[in-house]
Amino acid sequence: MEWEQADHVGVTRAGRVVAPRARGFAASSRQQQQLHRLHEDALATPDEDEQQPADASSSSSSLSSSSPSSSSSPPAFQEDVARGRFPYSIVWTPIPVVTWLLPFVGHLGICDSRGVIYDFAGPYTISVDSFAFGEPARVLRLRPELAAAPPAAAGESAAQRWDRCVDRGCDVYVGRMHAMLVDDCHDHVARCLNEMRYGGSGAWNKVSLAARLFFAGSFVSPQRALAAYLPALVIWAAIALLLRVAW
Repeated sequence: MEWEQADHVGVTRAGRVVAPRARGFAASSRQQQQLHRLHEDALATPDEDEQQPADASSSSSSLSSSSPSSSSSPPAFQEDVARGRFPYSIVWTPIPVVTWLLPFVGHLGICDSRGVIYDFAGPYTISVDSFAFGEPARVLRLRPELAAAPPAAAGESAAQRWDRCVDRGCDVYVGRMHAMLVDDCHDHVARCLNEMRYGGSGAWNKVSLAARLFFAGSFVSPQRALAAYLPALVIWAAIALLLRVAW
């Protein structure tokens, strides 16, 4: 199995654990123990095909006739809202106070092929699977086949190319100072898209990202949409009422 399941602190890719320390912040001793266990599990877990009993071969062959070529392609990771997994997507969450006053402003992150979120959370810090400011409220779903960057090696899949470009963008921004409106989370996501030349373009920026998210993004759930914008609605309604009374 090329990919192994990983929870919490890091991402396990083909037996390689990417720890929070490698993305700009130190892991606690408990997190390091979790990472060590994840690494051992990734190396010790056999393939799913090897775990199937021998007497199941007849049933698997009958199933293959109804779904041909399903075993020849790697399994696609599905969205998991509860765990915050949105493969090949850009995610958005409100920033307290800032979004209340400016509802179109928020925090962005980009997801790898497994849905794990990477976001430029602060100076010299790329958070892994720990989205700053809370759970995603909006998601912009992208298509990995539109990543037009040249493959790094023969046989590189669309998922591998996507993840490689996300890693390259993170490697750049883990060494940068965070400056809101100048060099922030939007610029980090734009850099990842430019690395992969998404849609054939290498000119992604915070303005094009904000516009794409506003017009093409969708809310994760009605509850999160309400939680994201209710404070702004209350504040701006109060401001409008005060201005009307004053005039």
